[in-house]
Amino acid sequence: MEGPQDSMSVWRSQSEKPPRRVWQLPSIKAKLKDRLFEAQEALLQQSKESAGNLAEDPTKFTRQLPGAAQARYRTVHFAPSDPSETMPWYEAAMGMMLLQRGMRLETQPVLRPDQMADAQYWAFGPGAESQSWGCDASHRDRNFSWWSQTWAAGFTALAGEPAYTDPAIKTVDGVFVWDAEYCSLGGFLDLPKALLNNYSAVMAVEEAACAQEPLKTLKLQGLPLSAVFEEVDLAFEIQRQKPPAQREAPLQKEGVLDRVSAYHCARGSYSCMVHFCLHNFCRVGDRIAQGRQCRSDFGLLPRSVTPPK
Repeated sequence: MEGPQDSMSVWRSQSEKPPRRVWQLPSIKAKLKDRLFEAQEALLQQSKESAGNLAEDPTKFTRQLPGAAQARYRTVHFAPSDPSETMPWYEAAMGMMLLQRGMRLETQPVLRPDQMADAQYWAFGPGAESQSWGCDASHRDRNFSWWSQTWAAGFTALAGEPAYTDPAIKTVDGVFVWDAEYCSLGGFLDLPKALLNNYSAVMAVEEAACAQEPLKTLKLQGLPLSAVFEEVDLAFEIQRQKPPAQREAPLQKEGVLDRVSAYHCARGSYSCMVHFCLHNFCRVGDRIAQGRQCRSDFGLLPRSVTPPK
């Protein structure tokens, strides 16, 4: 009979299709594309107005991009299955800049402009495979950077949202709400930052949490727990349509937070999430911030690093 450690290593090493997440929902992908296009239109219009062109002739300029440009931006693949479909990094950088301006971000961006290429590489380029191997490599090398500074950091930085409020959290502009709420309600943002440089201490947090009820029993359900991710994705999509005062917090619904954490316990990724939360999110007053909004030295692994074999 295999012991707990053997069982955990099986969970970490077995091949499994990652749970469907918010960026994979067709409605969310469509909104991202439309928001990017609308932001570009707004920026172009703003530049024309500032130059006084519209005062000369209000009908002279159209608010629509040329057909070729419109087609290019409307067919951007935010989560391509084929690496050849990946949007070039310079288009991603420009797109993110336009997206931020379109949302009228009033806070410091999550990333520096020169970090956009690395984020694009890890989130949607060849490095996106780290979604599958990042946590495993973190345990093998005793280095959580393989998870906290690759796909997880890149995607959440590029997929940030306007400031969001529900009964559980308030965020500043540009923060990825799903993980911000999980990190906050999970208590990870209240842990000492010293854990970022102490692999053994982070593992001790996982061992203690996953040995407690209800996670101890829930984690035995194994793979079926992954259904909770799509449940939360859809719940957030519904809540975004409501005024802040009428929203509910998806992860505060009875049993939901425990099921998410139990899934990570079963997969051996609870520790990876602890480190990811501490590295990527923080509290700024009564709000949750992310990336460079938390500290100026925030970064991702460079594209030049050699992925583990």
